[in-house]
Amino acid sequence: MTLEDIKKMKERGEIFPGTYDHIFKSVIEDDNLRDFTAYIVGRTIGRPIDEESIIFINPEYTKDNVLDKGNITDVLMLANGGDRISLEMNRRNDNDLIKRNRSHLFEGMVKTINVSFKDGINHYFMQICFDNFSLKDKLISTYKLTDLEDGIPDEENENFVKYRINLVKIYKKYYTLDEELTRFEKALAILSFNKIKDLRKLSEGDEMLMRVVKKIEELTDDPDMVQYIDVERGMELGRKEDIEKAAKKAAKEATEKAEKKAKIETAKKMLEKNMKLEDIMDITGLSEIELQKIE
Repeated sequence: MTLEDIKKMKERGEIFPGTYDHIFKSVIEDDNLRDFTAYIVGRTIGRPIDEESIIFINPEYTKDNVLDKGNITDVLMLANGGDRISLEMNRRNDNDLIKRNRSHLFEGMVKTINVSFKDGINHYFMQICFDNFSLKDKLISTYKLTDLEDGIPDEENENFVKYRINLVKIYKKYYTLDEELTRFEKALAILSFNKIKDLRKLSEGDEMLMRVVKKIEELTDDPDMVQYIDVERGMELGRKEDIEKAAKKAAKEATEKAEKKAKIETAKKMLEKNMKLEDIMDITGLSEIELQKIE
């Protein structure tokens, strides 16, 4: 992508959405947008977050470590005196993403246990996933450790919680159902929509949301951001190509297996009719050793 590409994108009335990790991270960690971060997190978990208590503790991205994304959570923060909160922006639903999120989840739980033991305070660990795909037909899904038989939460581990936010539901509500969004839904929409007109409409009259939209527009104009987006797109394209190759390979193997099975069934019937091995080999393409295994 070039600056000319960005110019054309903006001429279409579009900007980079907050679903790109570097846009998301830049918005969430901006000191001037702490109230937005506290609002998003607080509304998700159902209790207020003191914006002054927020401390970001994950490594900063640089052009040198951007390819090491698999080992870095999107945003990791401390809040309310020691609670750890992991924020993950998920653009796709695949095995790599599942493994990465699971790794961050268990790492966060272990570190929280260690800190709680050291402080003598029962801290919380929460992972919030912003999903650009729909797993359930609800805006927020909450997951806790529970008893497998009766589904009752484990009281000793109730401070470990995972939340999944369905961004697709907001998209459908706004664009398909043409319904009014709540302030919280507008805040989430601003992180996932890319139409400047819609973003400005959604944020109109709300000073906090207007600052977020302005920040995303500024990031779109930042020449350095283009390099991050290019790397991220390249990595996604590579994963897509790997998936397509694996699918083609699996399809080819399945076809070959089916063809081999059909040849064996044909050979069995020929053998039952006492046909010559040479003729069976010539017709089915099976080797003598393969025919001997059938017998």
